[in-house]
Amino acid sequence: AAMKPNMRWVPWHAEWRAHHRCYTPLAARATDVFFYGAVTRHYPLRQQLHSVLTAANATDRLRVDFLSHPGYHHIDDTVRRTGAALYARIGAAKLTVMTSLSYDYMVNKHVEVPVAGGVMLGEPGTQAGGDV
Repeated sequence: AAMKPNMRWVPWHAEWRAHHRCYTPLAARATDVFFYGAVTRHYPLRQQLHSVLTAANATDRLRVDFLSHPGYHHIDDTVRRTGAALYARIGAAKLTVMTSLSYDYMVNKHVEVPVAGGVMLGEPGTQAGGDV
C-alpha cells in the first residue's frame, strides 16, 4: 500500500529495528545524560542545558556523554553519530537531551530517542518540520 502524501519514512533517523538491539533497563545505564546536536541560537533550551550539563559533568555530579555536532553537510558514522552506533549511545543513557527548534518545530531526535529506548529530557515541540 502506498504511503499517504503527508507521511514520510525516514530510516536514516529512526530505523525501526533500533529498539530491539539497544534497550537496557534504566538502572543499568552507565551514563546519566546523553547530549547531542547543534548548540546554536536556534535551540535556546539546548544552549541552556548544554551550559548546565557541562558544569555538572565537570564537577562529577552527573555522567554526561557529549557528542559534538558535525555540521549539517557532514555525514560520518566513524565517530558514532548515526544509525546503530547512535542508538546504542542513546540507549546507554538514563536521559537524552531532546529540544525543539526556536520555531517550535520537532526535530529528528523526537523520533530517534524513543525508538532507541531513550527517555527524553527537554520539550516536545508542536510543529512537524524537516524530515519529522
